Amino acid sequence: MKTDPLFLQEQLAGIYNHQVERINRFVDDLQASVPGSFVPYVAPHYNAEEALMLVVSSNPGPATIVGQAAADAGVTSHKPVGFLSIENNDETAKLMGQIWASVGLTDQQTLPWNAFPWYIHDLHGGVVPPALLERGRASLMTVLSMHPSVKAIIAHGNDAHEQVRRSLEIPAFKSLMTTRDIRVWNARHTSPKAYQMSALAKQKELINQRRFYREAMKHVGLTPLPETVVVVGGLSVPQLVEADDRIANILTAVPGLGNGDAASRYIDTLSDAEARGLLVHALTERIDAD
Repeated sequence: MKTDPLFLQEQLAGIYNHQVERINRFVDDLQASVPGSFVPYVAPHYNAEEALMLVVSSNPGPATIVGQAAADAGVTSHKPVGFLSIENNDETAKLMGQIWASVGLTDQQTLPWNAFPWYIHDLHGGVVPPALLERGRASLMTVLSMHPSVKAIIAHGNDAHEQVRRSLEIPAFKSLMTTRDIRVWNARHTSPKAYQMSALAKQKELINQRRFYREAMKHVGLTPLPETVVVVGGLSVPQLVEADDRIANILTAVPGLGNGDAASRYIDTLSDAEARGLLVHALTERIDAD
């Protein structure tokens, strides 16, 4: 959470404000169901009651705990306290916020949640074991049920993908989704580990992320901001991404590479001059095809 004491005090004082009261009372219930556990609240800067999109990640990370920051802000608590928030001090929240800002989405239209809402990061890191994922399944339907304005789910990362997929196997959950015409978009997680790749591959993934959000925004009746065109070496990033895909497709014919992923990894090993040569070849093929 932001280190600004005033902002933190406002968030801590507003845990049961109207716009987040129901979801945070539910958080209290979840914590009480597992003595000694910690489940972060939804930060009051969200308008959960009117949220149109549910953004599901894996499980709470260390940045959701604001104990020391709360003490520094003059707030004491007999239990761990923290928030799900794009204002948390970590790269995962930062990238999420950047993606939202780039498409024109705000915290007034979104509600954050986790596939497994309890804090287990110290024991299991960033991955939720299947048995625990199953334990968290009921909470997803509860959150959807108590927020009838939600019309889209953006699931970030494998745990969230699996949780939504398995939930859809439950007749009551599937009926709820169908009745309310709730659609699902499976997106990459926003943690730094999920983007350990070449710069071009990262740009490709971020373009996909923004596309998912734009599609979801249109589905719920919002008007997204258009894609910003960034020019690199005379080509826009989307053109570079398309060229990279074409290069990968061309190289799949090379013995030993086998598939597009292997081809992309091969491209990452090339020098700038070699990569430029392949880029020219790919663009030439595109022109010839057109």
